[in-house]
Amino acid sequence: MVVVVVVVVVVMVVVVVVVVVVVVVVMVVVVVVVVVVVVVVVVVVVVVMVVVVVVVVVVVVVVVAVVMSNVMACERRSTDVVWLLEKSPTSSFPGNRLPSRSEVLQVFLFHHKIQKEVLFAAAVSTAEKVLEVWRRANIPTSDVSWVKKKIPKLYEEYGALAKSKSRKTETEEMKRCIFRDSLEDMFDIAHSKAMEAKIPEEDKAFLEAQEGGPAELLDGWRGREAEASD
Repeated sequence: MVVVVVVVVVVMVVVVVVVVVVVVVVMVVVVVVVVVVVVVVVVVVVVVMVVVVVVVVVVVVVVVAVVMSNVMACERRSTDVVWLLEKSPTSSFPGNRLPSRSEVLQVFLFHHKIQKEVLFAAAVSTAEKVLEVWRRANIPTSDVSWVKKKIPKLYEEYGALAKSKSRKTETEEMKRCIFRDSLEDMFDIAHSKAMEAKIPEEDKAFLEAQEGGPAELLDGWRGREAEASD
């Protein structure tokens, strides 16, 4: 009997141990599964939040870019036509005539207002282009430094009128009228003794024709030059 009892007790102990081990293993597995699920959920939530943030940032950037683009476009449109000149700033001269005061002012405003060059740099850029046109016409010009100073003076003359553009007095209107009429005059940078210099009579005639305004074409002058060279 004793042996039987011992065997029964041992069997019961083994069964209990096995049950406990199984229960522990099951609990561990459950805990691991729960932890993995929680981690996966957290990762998914974080990824979703990051995606949402990125999308929001991209949308905001796009909206800001569109708004800024529209604002800049409006600013460009508002400055397309220059007050009193009734023309837009331009990067170059027509090339077929000596530049007028209006055309010099247009090119200067392009460099100063659109290209955002400082006053002196804009004057230098404009002077180089003016001098290039005059060189092609083979007409002696004043000193380069003098030309660079003359351009800002033209701008200052325009700026003084622009500051008082809201005034409607007879005096101010007369000043604007005189300035507007002078815009089509040639921007004269000819050397003071250009007419005395040893240059072909055709060139002198060409310069004289420009004094009332830059009407005569450089193409016509080039044609005369070609005939002379033949």
